Amino acid sequence: MKRSFVAFVVAAALAVAGNTLALPPGHGSGSMGGHGSGAPGYAPLSLLPLLIATADLTEEQKTDVSKIIEARGARFRTIFAELRRADEQLTNRVFEQGDLKASDLEPLTARVLELRGKLLRENMDMVVRIRDLLSPEQLEKAAAARRKMKNRSESRMPPGHPPTGGGVEN
Repeated sequence: MKRSFVAFVVAAALAVAGNTLALPPGHGSGSMGGHGSGAPGYAPLSLLPLLIATADLTEEQKTDVSKIIEARGARFRTIFAELRRADEQLTNRVFEQGDLKASDLEPLTARVLELRGKLLRENMDMVVRIRDLLSPEQLEKAAAARRKMKNRSESRMPPGHPPTGGGVEN
């Protein structure tokens, strides 16, 4: 039962957010490659599935989590669609014929960064709402799972590679 709920929540979060390929190359997993959830600016997007999967939620908490995720669906889809369009505009401009200066890209870059920030704020609001449902024991269990995963990930990194997960120690 726990696995099926976790699968449901992860699927719902992905459906809410839209296609993960909306992330620019090098900033997500999936067929576009990249650094997975440790990519700069996107590590926090992996917090929700980790929190849910490791906290051993009660049935009531699972229902509450589902409601929180479903309530955010339209906002996430809208932001991801806007981000996808902004990324496409930026990419298209880079590959257009003619001269190109960094200043030409500034408005497009600013829009992409604005939307990424908006997405991150929405996600963090949802994470906080779900975290508030957890008991101290559940939170510690999730934190222990994160530390274990982080240590495992760091042990596979080549020397000099930047830390993943924001580099923050718990």
